Amino acid sequence: MVGILCLIPYLGMILCLLPALLIALAQYGDLWHPTLVLFVFLVAHNLDGIFISPKIIGESVGLHPMSVIISVFAWTIVLGGLLGALLAVPLTATLKVLLRRYFWDRPPVQPFQQSLKIEETIEEKVEKKTSTMTVELPL
Repeated sequence: MVGILCLIPYLGMILCLLPALLIALAQYGDLWHPTLVLFVFLVAHNLDGIFISPKIIGESVGLHPMSVIISVFAWTIVLGGLLGALLAVPLTATLKVLLRRYFWDRPPVQPFQQSLKIEETIEEKVEKKTSTMTVELPL
């Protein structure tokens, strides 16, 4: 139940936490055990949100976990609110693919040197001599 409901942001954790708190309160009758349950839920949720989820999402789309976290922050500011957070990873992955394809992995430009040989035969009718002149022009 916890694994499925925690896929829903914010609401899923609350829906999982409430029954756990009520069961701890009903079973033990004191406030120490529900507080302990709350602490365990908060630690597990924060570990999942800060370390585990970015790593899994980052590996599935080929992004570093820290870039996933930063992209969620940045796209939330750029696009505003929930829309930016939902589109952060796909937009960042798309941007990475475009940058890699057109800028980062482009083959280096080889210096291209080509010359054109022009041979011209000049015949002088007066002297009846033939001379050859070769000209190389860089393109």
